Amino acid sequence: MKFLLFVIVIIAIGTVTIKLKRRNHMVMRDALQKIWDSIPEEQQVMPSAPTEPVISAPSYHPPEALYSNEITIPADLPIREEIEILLYMSEKYPQEVQIEFYEPVNNTTIAMFEERTGVVLPEEVKALYLFSNGLDIGRETLFFEPLALIEQEYNMGYCDWAEEGDANDYLLIGSVIGDGQYLALHKKSGHIFWHDEGDMTDYDTVENLLHWVIEFIYEGYIGKGEDARIDAYLYA
Repeated sequence: MKFLLFVIVIIAIGTVTIKLKRRNHMVMRDALQKIWDSIPEEQQVMPSAPTEPVISAPSYHPPEALYSNEITIPADLPIREEIEILLYMSEKYPQEVQIEFYEPVNNTTIAMFEERTGVVLPEEVKALYLFSNGLDIGRETLFFEPLALIEQEYNMGYCDWAEEGDANDYLLIGSVIGDGQYLALHKKSGHIFWHDEGDMTDYDTVENLLHWVIEFIYEGYIGKGEDARIDAYLYA
């Protein structure tokens, strides 16, 4: 009999506790609802579920230009000789040759660029951007665009420079002579192409392209045979 009374008491206490918890919960809920209803509708913002972080493309801002005396050419730069010749030409023949370098990017910037665009840059191109974030030779005789500008144009779907159907095969990376002729990177082969009114010339590497630019400027504006150092580089 005592045991039965004990069980009844326990059940009664449990029931009362549950009812009190429910009552408190309802009171709290009603209070919160009143607070919510007092907030103007336009300010009622429900919390959103957490989402995966989105890696967005950076806004384009022209990189800071560097003076020639601020340039340090890495010993292992694949285009070291070409850069040295261009610097020499710009110092000895400043009226004929102008070259502009920019504050370089780092490996993290390159990796994020590749992740966002899905384009893997050739090692030689990476080395160029780790040395200078773009390159302007002869006032856009040859212009490698900064990485952020390349990505901006990529996101805009800018491809009217390519043959119809080829837009997905190339990445616009710069311009030549500045009058509608473009530099394009072939995504699969990694070759550098010069696109000129529908004609695609394969220069293969940045080194080959810079060699052509040096020859073009030298023979067109200075004169073949006028400088022994440049002659040795071009014709030896």
